[in-house]
Amino acid sequence: TRLRTVTGVQTCALPIFAKYSSLLHGFASGFLLACNTLQIDYSDSLFPDVIVGMFAFLFLTEIYKGRHSYSGNMRHALMATSFFYLGFLAKEIIIFTLPIVAMVFVRDVLNKNNRTFWNYLIPMMLSGALLLIGVYYYITGEMNFIYNSVDTRHSEFYILQTASEIFRRYTYLPALMFANNVGYIILFILSVYAAITWKRTTQDLKDNNPIYFFSIYLIMLLIIYWFAPISFRYLTLIQLDPRMWMLVLVPLYIVGGFVLAGIAREKESKTFKLLLYLFSAGIILSLIFDTPQRALMFASFALSAGICLFLTMKKIFKSNLNLAILLLPVFILALRFTTTNSNFLNP
Repeated sequence: TRLRTVTGVQTCALPIFAKYSSLLHGFASGFLLACNTLQIDYSDSLFPDVIVGMFAFLFLTEIYKGRHSYSGNMRHALMATSFFYLGFLAKEIIIFTLPIVAMVFVRDVLNKNNRTFWNYLIPMMLSGALLLIGVYYYITGEMNFIYNSVDTRHSEFYILQTASEIFRRYTYLPALMFANNVGYIILFILSVYAAITWKRTTQDLKDNNPIYFFSIYLIMLLIIYWFAPISFRYLTLIQLDPRMWMLVLVPLYIVGGFVLAGIAREKESKTFKLLLYLFSAGIILSLIFDTPQRALMFASFALSAGICLFLTMKKIFKSNLNLAILLLPVFILALRFTTTNSNFLNP
């Protein structure tokens, strides 16, 4: 129930992309989010990762809206601050959103933009930090209680000790984790498509479009998760548990939804051919390194791209129909995952 509530809130927040990008984009991103098997898997668990992902998205959405609105700067700043510290109370990992905030702040300072919004946001964020530290100090008597707790209960336990561990963790292990998890791999294939066709797929976007903002956020998150130690005393990186990386899911939904919406509007067959090639590569790699079942999953997505390719070559074009065909395997995958991992069919 808690996950359904969180997913519902995130899905309802995604209409910002319907406003600033397109209705198809907002729908596609929301659909990818609601049908993600990783989130369904944690639907009855008490882990805070989905919740902190929601608050991180809402925090950055308010930052984006505050920077691009001509009124309500104080309201957006107050909402952003509230979402950040509510997320922090859920899980401290929300601080990974701060590098992109710092980057856009420096950019605005250099360009002398959005001063009113930042004049509200920065004092509010600093006041929230002082209040949080003060409350923890009053309760525990320790000024640095939060960091010390994370350091002793997590960082010390998961320290990388051997050269082999360090090499594997800094190179291929995160990629292997993504490849082995259905909740990530399809979204990453769509992100690869976005990277390959970035110049062409974004040529009609304005510089202040949220796609740029959240794409940069995704890149920065991946760099932090992949390479940044989370301790000043130990060489500890984020644990390679798919649950621990769920902050990455929201920008993946956004980029993936943008890709699918753009593909659905395309009238050129080469667009669907590239998507078909990427999923076909997934089939081949799955047959070599994984299981036929995983290859079958990629085959369903390749089939959807192939159907759209056939319709395009026959000059049968309708963006809503293309998007429905492309999203159908996502729905089938979520439905199958739900029925096979529950007592839905055997109450």
